[in-house]
Amino acid sequence: MFDWIRDRAALIKMPVSLMSGCAALFGFSLYAWILSPAALWTGLGVFCLSAGAAGLNSFQDRVPDSLMARTRQRPLPAGRITPLEALIVSSALICCGIAALCLTARSIAPSLAGLSAVILYNGLYTPFKLRTQLALIPGVICGMLPPLIGWLAAGGGLASTRIWYIMAFFGTWQVPHFWLVFLSYSADFRRSGIPMILDTFSERQLKRLVFLWALSYAVLMLFVWPFSIIKSGVSAAFVLVNALAVPLVFLRLLYKAEGAGRYRRLFNYLNATTLGVMCIAIFDCVLAT
Repeated sequence: MFDWIRDRAALIKMPVSLMSGCAALFGFSLYAWILSPAALWTGLGVFCLSAGAAGLNSFQDRVPDSLMARTRQRPLPAGRITPLEALIVSSALICCGIAALCLTARSIAPSLAGLSAVILYNGLYTPFKLRTQLALIPGVICGMLPPLIGWLAAGGGLASTRIWYIMAFFGTWQVPHFWLVFLSYSADFRRSGIPMILDTFSERQLKRLVFLWALSYAVLMLFVWPFSIIKSGVSAAFVLVNALAVPLVFLRLLYKAEGAGRYRRLFNYLNATTLGVMCIAIFDCVLAT
């Protein structure tokens, strides 16, 4: 039973899907400043959308996944889940996600943004990443949409600089997030023949780019207080310490540590910092409710 649950969780990339749902909840709370049932339904809707898109991605990638040591033991290439089951589960989750947004939101805009995310991820990023490094662009844009969906569901519009700031913050996080995967599993990607940025840049050059993007990410994090993303002084202090730590951690692991494991640690650390900012902002919202 545990193996059955674990395989379905792997199919829908549970950690990524939970992060997307949390990002939508974060976006909702930024506009409404209240953690209402509508906020929770919006987060659940985006979780379902992300899970469905991830399952469809697993279906689309089942052949290239079988070529790499990192992915060949995933449920689809290993044969523990059939392609038909993956399609049915993914389609059902996407439909549930769209339905949740339609029933919860005040307009059709969140549903359209959610559908756009699925199209970007499954229609552009997934097929084109096997052909060109430029697939990173729709992938990054897709990663910027969950907080926007939450914001729109709460009644927010596109005229606010706050949501554009948040989308820029998420986009800046996405770029080193992608590149750290390539650095972590470069030999595996080369054996599979999938295009990657290390075909263009050396590992040394890519490390510099990763550090510059991480530095930009840290600088953007400093603006959570001026943009009223958080309101309490204690929360602001936590975020400030977090932002100041990012370049130091990246310098230490990129240039002092050895082995591919350091890139995986940086990947996890980068995700944890973003999750931390969201949780602090949501916690502020709960205190204000």
